[in-house]
Amino acid sequence: MQSAISCLDTRYLEDVKPLLSICDEFAYYRNRILVELKYFTKLTGIQITYNPMQDFTHKDFQIIIDKERILRHDVKAIEYFIKELPEIQATRKAHLIHIGLTSQDACSLGFILCFRDTTKLILDHIKNLTTTFNNQLINHEYCNIYMIGITHGQPATPTLFSKEMLIYHSRITNISSQIENTLIKDGLTVKFGGATGEFNAMKFVSPQIDWIRWCDEFVEEFSNPDARIVRTQYTNQCDNYDSITKVLYQLKTFLHILEHLRGNIWLYISREYLVQKAIATEIGSSTMPNKVNPIDIENAKTAIEMAKRMIDGVCDILSETSYQRDVSDSSALRNISSIAGYILIAIKKISVGISRLSPNQAKIRQELEQHPEVILEGIQTYLKYHCGMADAYEQMKTISRGKNGITLQDIYNVIDTLDILEEHKIKLKTLTPNTYCGLLSP
Repeated sequence: MQSAISCLDTRYLEDVKPLLSICDEFAYYRNRILVELKYFTKLTGIQITYNPMQDFTHKDFQIIIDKERILRHDVKAIEYFIKELPEIQATRKAHLIHIGLTSQDACSLGFILCFRDTTKLILDHIKNLTTTFNNQLINHEYCNIYMIGITHGQPATPTLFSKEMLIYHSRITNISSQIENTLIKDGLTVKFGGATGEFNAMKFVSPQIDWIRWCDEFVEEFSNPDARIVRTQYTNQCDNYDSITKVLYQLKTFLHILEHLRGNIWLYISREYLVQKAIATEIGSSTMPNKVNPIDIENAKTAIEMAKRMIDGVCDILSETSYQRDVSDSSALRNISSIAGYILIAIKKISVGISRLSPNQAKIRQELEQHPEVILEGIQTYLKYHCGMADAYEQMKTISRGKNGITLQDIYNVIDTLDILEEHKIKLKTLTPNTYCGLLSP
């Protein structure tokens, strides 16, 4: 195995492999070659058969990297590589490669292609997560089970397990749709307009061309059904990155939701509401043979928190620039691939953890039955509504608040002492935690 510093390249390599050739350095260089060649074709009308999406190799990538070590400029190394392509040499127009552009024109558009494809990949994985989640914890035959609600860590009004899971399912689905809408309707923006965004060089050598329209049309050619690509009209040497930061913060919202789900699943496992499937070949503890630890659920926490904090750091850097440009944005953008890596790890670990879970119906039912006091919400509401008892809440509070071990019979005995019609007493004494739950809609 080749030495590596980051756990993304070693321990979690299988989790992040889908990102290879999408948002890694190889893809970033390849995409910038694509931009330069398409620009050359639009400028000269010369069609080039070399397609970097298929023809660019890791050997080519290494050639550029070797040039870059000498030049200390990645885009110039890319430019020289393109000029040396036999097909470009044969056109006798190699001198027009990169003409009128600055490095950020190629970088902005090249990177946004990486970002678009990366975001689409993440959205696909989110959809896979919701499918697993739906099958395992919502539509599974054991999931329409009533359980005690827990508010402030204390027993509360009963609720439906599948409904509790639907809360997270709907939130994840909603934020996923918001991200898709941002890509398709709002679009991702790029900077494309010469050294400081004024088209100075090209306006000087060819003033008869409407360069604003020309560049707008060129950038639009990179749009696809997954995302619009739009040229920002007013820029300095780099884009304002508002569209990227918007998507990143939407992904951060998704991560907040995922962490809330993850934390509650962990608590339900701890409470024995959820049972983990034991895999015979696995070990939970090096000393305690009984352990089945929710390691995937726990591993997801660090990935979530790493991604959230990196999003904040990257977005803070992207929102600022010195005068017309400094290079800090370039360094920040290169860390988005790591953000994507941690997001994929989080999604995959949660998915695996969920796939091994099933509700513990007996435990859930037992705990609900041990807390008959939760029906007092319904009783005091009934007494107010049907019997006109103004102090119904206060009476139920007196017999229950802070008291342990209250039984159904204790509640029924209090009902017998109330100054209400017998028909109401009969109605109220049919109420149990289970029948109160039965009023919920599965």
